[in-house]
Amino acid sequence: MASNFRTLFWKEDHFAEYIHPEHGVVDSHGLSDVNWAVIGLGVANEREVKELGSRLIGAIGFCLQGQRLPTQLVTKPGTYEQWELNEPLPFGVGDPTKDAAAMGRVWYLDYLACKRMGAHSRLRRIGRQRV
Repeated sequence: MASNFRTLFWKEDHFAEYIHPEHGVVDSHGLSDVNWAVIGLGVANEREVKELGSRLIGAIGFCLQGQRLPTQLVTKPGTYEQWELNEPLPFGVGDPTKDAAAMGRVWYLDYLACKRMGAHSRLRRIGRQRV
C-alpha cells in the first residue's frame, strides 16, 4: 500500500495533496500536511525523507503570518480553485480554506515527522510557542 501511495503521490521532490475524481492529482497548493504525514507515519522511504525533510522544516507557509507555530494545511492556501471549496454553511464560517479542526492534526503530523527525522531543535522551538 505504501509503495502504491508513493508511486501515485510522489511529484519530483514532495507528495501531492490528494487525487480528485474529476480533476486528477491536485498539487497546486505548495507543500501540504500530506508531506508531514508520509514522513511521520513511515510511508516515505529514506530517500524521500532526505529530499523532503529540510524543505518541510524550512517552509514558513505552514504558519500564519507572524507566527512560528504551524497551523495551515498547505503553504499556499490562496491557490484553491472554486471547485475545491466546500459548500457554504448557512451560519457562515469565514474563510473556507481555514479548517480549525485541522490545526491539531498539522501539529501532530509535524511532531511525528520531526521525531522521525531527528529535528529536535524544531520540536523544542515549536513547543515554546504560545498560541
